Amino acid sequence: MEKQEALTVVTALTNGKASRINVPVLEAVLANIKSTTFATLVQASQVKIAKKHGQEIFKITQQQVTLNNGKSSLYVNAVNRECEVEHAPIPSKYDSVNGSYSLCTLKSDPSKQYLQALINKCNSSIYYCMKTQQIVSKTHVAQFLAPKAAEALLNPPKKTEVKHAGVEHSVQFRVFSLANIYSLNINKQKLLK
Repeated sequence: MEKQEALTVVTALTNGKASRINVPVLEAVLANIKSTTFATLVQASQVKIAKKHGQEIFKITQQQVTLNNGKSSLYVNAVNRECEVEHAPIPSKYDSVNGSYSLCTLKSDPSKQYLQALINKCNSSIYYCMKTQQIVSKTHVAQFLAPKAAEALLNPPKKTEVKHAGVEHSVQFRVFSLANIYSLNINKQKLLK
């Protein structure tokens, strides 16, 4: 991703305009899917940095994901397949929207809407600094983070442990705020914020 494209993504997500990537639009697109489908997602989220640093840095990612319009959990199924072990459903702080596994809301605040996806591949991940309007490195970002957060950024874990089941796996599953999604390509349809 080039500097100008990164600026376009961040500007579109921070301009305060309503997104065209919303629950009714996604429900309509997912309605044509019988179970799972692949999609390309571009999203940006602001890195949590103390205000005293005077920096506004965004992480922008482009990822290949799997979406599910069924009622079964892609995540639990993928973990069970990888570990060859059945374990109890993972407790969740999200509720599904109209029975779609990929669309959900926060249980404690239903106005916050999300897209759940299984990550197949991260095509690119960059950090963009609004102050300098430059793409910056992880090392640059780490200097503004708390020590534990900097360590996690620079040395991410290779495996995830499902605490309640005692299972380790490499399945990557994410929940993306609809407000942070810039574009989504699903079944030859490109949705833009």
